[in-house]
Amino acid sequence: MKRKLVTMVTILAMIMTLIPAVSLGAYAPPTNFGAPKDITPMVEEDAATLKWTGFSFSASASDEIRSLLDAAAQESSSFNQAGYSLTSADVQVDYKIDNGNWHYTSEWDSNPEIMSGILGLTSGKYSSYALVYNNQFEAVALAGEKLPADKSYFNSHKMEFRIRFVVIYQDEGTVYHTYFSPWSTPVSYSNSAENPVALINHVPVLKSAELLKYNDGTPYLHIVTDKAHADLQHLDSISGDHVQTELWLKVGTGEWKVCATENFVEQFDVMGAQAYFGSQENYDAAVYQIKYRYVFAMENYPPSGKAGNIYSPFSNVISHGMPAYTGASSWSVQYLDKAAVLGIITERLKTKKMSDPITREEFAEAAVLFYELVTGEKAQLANVTFKDTTNPEIIKAFGLKITTGVGDGTRFEPNAFLQRQQMAAMITRTLKACYPDIVFNITGQPDFKDQSKFGAYAITPAKFMAKHAITVGDGKGNFDPIGACTREQAMTFFVRAFEMKNNYEYK
Repeated sequence: MKRKLVTMVTILAMIMTLIPAVSLGAYAPPTNFGAPKDITPMVEEDAATLKWTGFSFSASASDEIRSLLDAAAQESSSFNQAGYSLTSADVQVDYKIDNGNWHYTSEWDSNPEIMSGILGLTSGKYSSYALVYNNQFEAVALAGEKLPADKSYFNSHKMEFRIRFVVIYQDEGTVYHTYFSPWSTPVSYSNSAENPVALINHVPVLKSAELLKYNDGTPYLHIVTDKAHADLQHLDSISGDHVQTELWLKVGTGEWKVCATENFVEQFDVMGAQAYFGSQENYDAAVYQIKYRYVFAMENYPPSGKAGNIYSPFSNVISHGMPAYTGASSWSVQYLDKAAVLGIITERLKTKKMSDPITREEFAEAAVLFYELVTGEKAQLANVTFKDTTNPEIIKAFGLKITTGVGDGTRFEPNAFLQRQQMAAMITRTLKACYPDIVFNITGQPDFKDQSKFGAYAITPAKFMAKHAITVGDGKGNFDPIGACTREQAMTFFVRAFEMKNNYEYK
């Protein structure tokens, strides 16, 4: 099984007791660390005998661990300048069998070597692997406890695990300081096949994509992605590290092309960019777009019994040298910039004047992107047919109950402009799709001065939007329900709706 282990120097044998941290000057390193997340256990076997040799575990670093790793990797950081050095950021693993007891005792606090594994976390990575051998399990086994002999043991038994971080660093006086995170949420292992298609079906997020160059002028792309969904990390673990990142590049007005396929990492460089951009003195004026998706070959997970590649949805698109939008009013720029970062300005809208009215088709496409951004789920096609459109994004919006047909329901009128009251209804339907338990409480919200112009269906949605400052009309008590909703207004309302999510009332 291939591993992504970048092992830090571990001197656990020297650590016998916990020593309080000291402050050097104005700086004191962190002493509290969040628990590991996204835990996946996997049975390890001897290749020749198929006998059980232990368990490997993948886990995600908490924000505190990542900050410490980043600080330790930077010579100029306060951590290093104060004379500290990171010894290890590893894990302890606790377990129980079936409905038995956990094995942890207070001795584990004074001896971090007990049930320990080197997690191999490094700066710029969210997750990695740790290995705990069978002799470690045997050393802490309870009286009369039967441990696995091989993988068949798990046909009738399960083992439950919890993990905590062990962080050790030393100061300039070579005094070691040891800290433990809380235990993770327990996870179980038993023999059962999983569904890779469901695990990969999450929308990834591209955080940054830069065209840089080496000292000799050779260009390369530096890519930073967000943390993959826990299901994808799980798929990568159960398949032996076989999820891959597929990067797509579009230069100028050319076609989208796959420019690199990398391992399941969050930061990587793409060499060979000269093939796309040629030799130039300055690449600042380069015009290009980048997106990515995850790809998985089913052959790498034999329990599925299937073959062929499966793919995640595409990420948001990051553009360089070309605007994410055009023709915007000055008041809307701050919101459109946020919408561009969120990835909800569609390819269609990028070519349109933002201060012009938005069509029903354009709004439906943006609403689907918003849903996928919030939920991390891929919107599915509905079983519906319209006479005047075959746009799959409209069909998905219909399936999410964001949009409906018009007239007898067989038409959609994709090119019709959207009224502001229709926009309010669609925004709240989008929120309902994203947050099924949301409550559209409008208690205390006054009527609009022009409320007589509303259709009955739109009054509650409009008041809900006003109550949560998603839109407040003209500031004089009017909503203008039958006025056209512009593209920049729609994007603004989506951004505000996203930012207000913690203020909503839920069942």
